[in-house]
Amino acid sequence: PLPQIANFDKNFIIPAARIVFLSFASAIFALSLFFLGWTFHHRKERVITASQPMFLYMICIGTFLMGGTIVTLSIDDSIASEQYCSVACMLSPWFLATGFVFAFSALFAKEWRINKIMNNPAMRRVKVARRDVIVPFVLLLGMNVLVLSLWTGLSPLVWNRFVVGNTDKYDRYVESVGKCTGKQKHWAPYVGILLFINMAMVGLASFQAYRARLISVEFSESKWIGIILVTILQAVAIGIPLIALAQGNPTINFVVEAGLVSILCITFLVAMFVPKFFYLKDARVEAAKKKERLREAADRRAAYLQRLNT
Repeated sequence: PLPQIANFDKNFIIPAARIVFLSFASAIFALSLFFLGWTFHHRKERVITASQPMFLYMICIGTFLMGGTIVTLSIDDSIASEQYCSVACMLSPWFLATGFVFAFSALFAKEWRINKIMNNPAMRRVKVARRDVIVPFVLLLGMNVLVLSLWTGLSPLVWNRFVVGNTDKYDRYVESVGKCTGKQKHWAPYVGILLFINMAMVGLASFQAYRARLISVEFSESKWIGIILVTILQAVAIGIPLIALAQGNPTINFVVEAGLVSILCITFLVAMFVPKFFYLKDARVEAAKKKERLREAADRRAAYLQRLNT
């Protein structure tokens, strides 16, 4: 009998990389829930009502779902069975696509709303109903869910392990790689269709942002939306080639994919909520100063009236 293969390398995801990005995922979950609660608590403040709380809720839900993608990407057969790995394989595109739709649809609706109100040559009164801004979300979500459902039903991703690399002196492989592959051969078109649908909407939103570039909007929200759109385009342009190059190394592939998701989530949350913290803080400081000025004016008036009476 042949001797056992010494040091067979299964190329599992390095634990340190998993810990780092699961920490990022935990931070994304926490921030999404925090900003959701913060928005609800301050929903009557002017800075929140101007942004419409419903849109901000959608962004929080979207980033929370996208954060789930990091968790499913971190699963391999070093910590889970092959069955659970296969479930995680198919959950990743569901979390990423639906989360992106929730977060991005809110941005698209905001830009569309700004242009509809401001680019109004006849200067007529324009009312943007809630139904008008929900329609893009429903259409985009419906298209994504349809493609994902067909993908899941016809050619779901499953976990497989393949021998790769060099052989030993007995012509036996000494290395393997585990990864998600389609149960059927033709699964790549589903990825292409999802990319086309969502990037087409990003392009349309970018056009809306370009049209609104000279419009001065309260709290400079268009500027922050533009930053998010640029980040999305850069992530896709840089991320797709990197993912293609990293296919042979599970750890690098995980770091690239989880890193891109983390960047998108953090950009959404920071750009849409952190400025509002400062706007709200400044508004409260200004309100306190105004209250103090009114109190001082009232004291001077009371003192003046007292002198007249004496």
